[in-house]
Amino acid sequence: MLSKPSEQQRRDAAETRARAQEDTRYSLKNMKRAKQRHVKFFVNIALDYEMKARLQRAALENDLKMTAIVKAALDYYLSENSY
Repeated sequence: MLSKPSEQQRRDAAETRARAQEDTRYSLKNMKRAKQRHVKFFVNIALDYEMKARLQRAALENDLKMTAIVKAALDYYLSENSY
C-alpha cells in the first residue's frame, strides 16, 4: 500500500504545480506577443450591416479571413491612387 503524503509533501507538490502553470501562462503570453510583433497598427472600421454581410460571405466562399480581404482591398486602393 502507498502511504499518504505528509502535509509538507502536499504543499511542495502544490507549489511545484503552481510554478509550472505560471511558467506555462507566461510562455503562452510571450509567444502571442512575439507573434504580433510584426503588427504595428490596428485599424477599427465601422461597417454597415450589408457591407459586413458581403465581407463575411466573401471570406467564407474564398476560405479567407475577413482581415486578409480588407487588407488586400486597402492595398489595392492605395496603390491605384499612387499612395
